[in-house]
Order: sequence, then structure tokens, then C-alpha cells
Amino acid sequence: MKKPVLMIAPSFDDAGIQAVCAAFSECLGKPLDFDIIKDEKLIGGFIAMIDGKVYDTSFTSQLNEIQRQMNQ
Repeated sequence: MKKPVLMIAPSFDDAGIQAVCAAFSECLGKPLDFDIIKDEKLIGGFIAMIDGKVYDTSFTSQLNEIQRQMNQ
């Protein structure tokens, strides 16, 4: 199993990082040891990559989803 990666916006503090990591561990039912990467390109939110799955809550992703829904 590849080590999970958590890409975060620079605005995240240690408490925010720990909260996200704990939520994923609880949701998936196993402890996770993330590689944490602060990504200057992220305005807000995070992107987690765990076992080949991508969980994208970045602001860019959310704005793209809103735009997609408006164009339907």
C-alpha cells in the first residue's frame, strides 16, 4: 500500500491538518500516516490521495462543480 498524501493550502494550521487526518482515519476505519504537502497553488481546501482514490475539496474543484451545475 502506497503512503497516503495530503496536499493542503498554505492557510492550514497544525490543528486543521490533524482534524483532517483524524477524520479520514475514522471514516476509513484505520490509522493513516499522511505525507503532508503544502501546495501554494491551493487557495483553500485540500486534496487527499489514499489507496488510489482522490478526495478533492479544493476551492478550485468546488468552483468547477458549481460552474458545471450552472451549465446544465
